[in-house]
Amino acid sequence: YNDDWVTTAELLRRRGFSEPLSKIVEEATDLYLQLAPSNEFALFDDQLLFEISERHPLFIVTGRTRPEYNPIWGERLDPLFKRVYCLHDVPGKAPKPSPDYLLQLMIDFNLEAGVYVGNAVDDMWAARDANLSRIGITSTLPADALSAAGAQIVLESVNELRQVFSL
Repeated sequence: YNDDWVTTAELLRRRGFSEPLSKIVEEATDLYLQLAPSNEFALFDDQLLFEISERHPLFIVTGRTRPEYNPIWGERLDPLFKRVYCLHDVPGKAPKPSPDYLLQLMIDFNLEAGVYVGNAVDDMWAARDANLSRIGITSTLPADALSAAGAQIVLESVNELRQVFSL
């Protein structure tokens, strides 16, 4: 699952609890916004992203909603990316594992090709279905799971992109 709240609903269901997704989203989002500032940290070197952005346009497609993304990551990441696509930013488009957001990004910026970097099976599936090259990062899953999902290159750290992009 690429969405934390859908994952939570499924884990609760497997344990015999049934809660409406809307209730989970409301309560979990509040908890996330309380805990994330002191518990979420970047797994990358900002300088690396800056160096890549000097040579290639960078974008984010996240399953986080704008109210979840902005207070935690917006100030730090927005200057490094041409555009950040959060969940619900593109009405009528399905979230990952659908390629909808990636295809919309390609239309919006007149792109014919690209490389998608992600750490989830849904990331690899969405990128594959958008006909993008795929790099998996093993921050949440083992290399074999990302490879099986379609990753063409698997790295242990985002910082290894320095070698991939010859920086």
